[in-house]
Amino acid sequence: GSSVFSSLGGSAAPPAMGNAGPRTCLRCGAEDLEGEAPGEVPTTLEPDDGSPVSPASPSSSGPSSPGKSDRRAEVALKSVLPSDGNLTVMMFGMTGSGKSSLGNLIAGKEVFVASDDTSSVTNQDSVMRYAADDGSLVLLDTIGLGDTEISQEEVIASIRDVAVSAPCGIDVILFVLRFGRITDDTIARMIYLTDFLWGRECLPNLYTVVTGASRLLNKPAEASEWIEQQAQSNWRFKHIYDLMGNDPRRFIFIDNPDPLSQEPHIEERQAASRSVVLEALVAHPLAGIVPFSHASMRKARELSEAEVRELELRRREVQELEMIDDGSSSSSAS
Repeated sequence: GSSVFSSLGGSAAPPAMGNAGPRTCLRCGAEDLEGEAPGEVPTTLEPDDGSPVSPASPSSSGPSSPGKSDRRAEVALKSVLPSDGNLTVMMFGMTGSGKSSLGNLIAGKEVFVASDDTSSVTNQDSVMRYAADDGSLVLLDTIGLGDTEISQEEVIASIRDVAVSAPCGIDVILFVLRFGRITDDTIARMIYLTDFLWGRECLPNLYTVVTGASRLLNKPAEASEWIEQQAQSNWRFKHIYDLMGNDPRRFIFIDNPDPLSQEPHIEERQAASRSVVLEALVAHPLAGIVPFSHASMRKARELSEAEVRELELRRREVQELEMIDDGSSSSSAS
């Protein structure tokens, strides 16, 4: 198979756009953001009666006390993305990590095709972009890393093209990771993306979303303890933790069960997961962290190419020295 570290030439086909109609970004004036068709689900959490409410946890049932209602209203306000803010979020992860399902969860509707198979159902013909009708959110999906049917050159080129399709840059990059599923391959691809394709300038924009983590959802103390334990006992997780700046707050734990799984409390669990993700997006410090841009990617590529040339030069110098040593040894022996 093709190596993920091979040089990439050319470019994959432009990502398919799922929405029609231009929208002007109020942050940078770009006009090629996509608008959503009528009937869009807003990126806020509201019950059918229109009053704000946060999602109930799976264990909650029955009428709420006034204290609980106040708490739900308070949490809901933290889960509302500002209209016309055009927060741009890109998701990436290994095939089967729940990446496209996360996109559907954030959008509040089925926009991206999701599957847990080892072959990514997100391909170059798939919808890879969603824009909220109120201008609050632009959501970018990518082909799953480790896909068994697409060459890694095509996957990486497609991810690059998706990133380039954001005219204002990318505010938040979500690395989607299935709970308990970190392999050497996962880390190798993370290193390639963060060190060579995007560069370390993407790290302030990077968060890890852990899917299938029902026991850590809405439990920050337990989640922080689990993160610290994993960082001490698992070198793979430690690498991810270092990329997150050793900050447990940049890990987002969600449940998000499959709607067709017939598991209990599916709607409540999905609502709770959506609330957690939206809270993290709302809390992202836009004023202090600049969007990750195509210029940053180009700079990272130039630096990585320079490093490769430097390594090749050093390798040749070592070979020449070894040849001189071998020649000296032969002369002495004769």
